[in-house]
Amino acid sequence: MNPFLPILWLLLGAAAMIVGAAVPRLRRWVAGLTPAAASVLALLTALALGLRLDSRVTVSTWQPQSLFDAGLTLVSDRVSWLFAVVILAAVVGVFLTGLSRPGGPRLGPRTASLLIAAAAVAAVQSENLITLAIMWTVLDVVYFLSLVLLAEGEDVEKQAVLSLSFHSAATFCVIAAALDTLHLGQPVFLVGQSPLSNRAVLFLLLAVVFRLGVFPFHLGLPADANVRQGLGTLLRLVPAAVALDAFVHVLAIVPELPLKPWLSAAASIGLLVGALQWWDSADPRQGISFVTLAYSSLALLAALWGGPLAAAGVLAFGLALVAGGAALFLGNGFSESGRWWSIPAFAGAIVLIGFPFTVGFHGSVVLYSGLIAEGAWLLFAVCVFGQVLLTASTLRLALWPGEPTPTDEPLVGVAYLFGLAAPLLFAVVGGLAGNALAGTTLPGLLAAQSLTALGVVVASALSGVGLWRFEGLFRARAESAWAAASSAARLDWLYTSFWEIYRLAGRVLRTVAAIIEGEGGVLWTIVAVLLVWLLFRGR
Repeated sequence: MNPFLPILWLLLGAAAMIVGAAVPRLRRWVAGLTPAAASVLALLTALALGLRLDSRVTVSTWQPQSLFDAGLTLVSDRVSWLFAVVILAAVVGVFLTGLSRPGGPRLGPRTASLLIAAAAVAAVQSENLITLAIMWTVLDVVYFLSLVLLAEGEDVEKQAVLSLSFHSAATFCVIAAALDTLHLGQPVFLVGQSPLSNRAVLFLLLAVVFRLGVFPFHLGLPADANVRQGLGTLLRLVPAAVALDAFVHVLAIVPELPLKPWLSAAASIGLLVGALQWWDSADPRQGISFVTLAYSSLALLAALWGGPLAAAGVLAFGLALVAGGAALFLGNGFSESGRWWSIPAFAGAIVLIGFPFTVGFHGSVVLYSGLIAEGAWLLFAVCVFGQVLLTASTLRLALWPGEPTPTDEPLVGVAYLFGLAAPLLFAVVGGLAGNALAGTTLPGLLAAQSLTALGVVVASALSGVGLWRFEGLFRARAESAWAAASSAARLDWLYTSFWEIYRLAGRVLRTVAAIIEGEGGVLWTIVAVLLVWLLFRGR
């Protein structure tokens, strides 16, 4: 089966949206039904691809072929197929839940969402590094234009330029890795198959880190932008999925990564920054970028410390991020009049927390078993603390007041439930079929590694519930501690100490001057002359 077919459905949907924009009579029907139908057809086609994995198609060849044997080729292997399916499931959720939200046709955001999904599916299915670099570039251009043209806010242009700059740096790192392998006499350098030199591994690792936003950390912080809920969800989740797909392919060849201490420190800081910022945010619905940063950091730690199962851990965290994040952030919020409609949001929170029988649990097993085996207790404590904050924030978001889902339109309600069920079903099926998902044998639920991870997840969940329940008490103390830490970082205390020392020295000098220059000045002069005379007389 042709791996290009899911992309073709998305592109046809985008083309139909453009036509609908030019024909006012068709605008209403095209805007609502076309993107939903295109995304559902793309998802069904991608699922059918799973019956014949390692399918490939060459979209274009280089001329002459002596320059480069492999052209622009797409391949659907196990890892790329999983990421393509979860991305398309999230896209289906975006369009089906969007039917329950007001806002008119929204031709621009929906067309941009289709194009972003098409570029992302093409990126995860790239067979070689040149195809990967080209597809990353296409995704970056669509991402940049979506922010500039469809988002509103004072810092949107700055955020768009920063994102494009560092994403371009990631793409250049991929090109550098391709040139390095070409220099070593490999004319094809297939993703996840060809051997890589140490320099190529370093370049690809930097590309992943830049694209994930783990470093520099400000890329994980959101711009003050007003963008549609569905498009905003894709703008944050899709780039992370694309980067983690490439990461899993790198780990399949090189399980031992360089710069382990530095990357561990960067991932720990990224986890804490993301978790703390989301918990401290005034509106948790705006925290999807924080979640992406935190879970990308957990995936990086799993890659560094997961041992032989590192690739499986990164894969599990990546799929859990996209599936759980989509279900959690695409919901309409909690409403007292329709509590049952909040169940999908709680299910998304369970996936992100990493409960058993979900895909997120396999990532926790790999991460914590690896940290314990290596004796990395400081990183262990950082991860537990980060997950406590993430648990409290997910509960806060799941219960955040929102608009009730319109129940007077049955088809809209059904579409809303199916839209949230699509990524959740994938997360549960992936959790139950963990060995098939990871392509290796994972520890069973009753194994020692799994029981340790289960204990950590339960303890983090209970602590997160307590943190959420007594949020006011903890938040007041956290704000005081944060203010004290910020004050120490600004060195105001040091400047104040220097000022006090300066004032003390001034008072001492003025006192000495008053004593010497006052009424006793003659007496002090005689004493000084006497001391000088005794000193020279002794010699």
